[in-house]
Amino acid sequence: AKAVSAGHRIEAASTLYTIADLSRVWVLADAYETDLPYIEVGQPAAVNIASREVAGEEGHVTFVSPVVDVMSRTAPFRIELSNIDGRYRPGGFVDVSISIPLGERVVVPSESVLDSGIRKVVFVDGGEGRFEPREIETGVRTNGLIEARSGVMAGERVVAGATFFIDSESQLQAVMNASVTKGDDNGAAASTGHQH
Repeated sequence: AKAVSAGHRIEAASTLYTIADLSRVWVLADAYETDLPYIEVGQPAAVNIASREVAGEEGHVTFVSPVVDVMSRTAPFRIELSNIDGRYRPGGFVDVSISIPLGERVVVPSESVLDSGIRKVVFVDGGEGRFEPREIETGVRTNGLIEARSGVMAGERVVAGATFFIDSESQLQAVMNASVTKGDDNGAAASTGHQH
């Protein structure tokens, strides 16, 4: 930062320049409130400049904010990394990736979950051309999959990519009280619930 130009009058207490060492930088990233339990100090994080097709640097999480922004429902966390070549410039944008081992969990495709705001339902293949509505409890979301903590077992087949829409609790209840057959015009495709 340069706070003086030729011809300016300066006094003893004036700050003329501020020079920063950019050989190491901080990356400030935001995580959604639901993801915060999985981000910890010390975790490795890959940082890539969004506008460049070059390999990124790996840094480590050094701070996770204890405060969530009430508007965005996110909290910032900080990554420190080397910047010897000067590729990371203060004020620039980057992409941050953190790999978090979650173990084996039962998951279903995210598009298979019908969420009324009150409950979450999937349709499970009941055999003989019938689909059974099943209320589930969801957990972690990642890469187009949602964890099914209850309601679906590993190996069960669920409807994925259905073209019908349910836009209210009353309609969802009506669907839950009726069986859906493969012969209905709903464009549904079956997908096997599996572990990841």
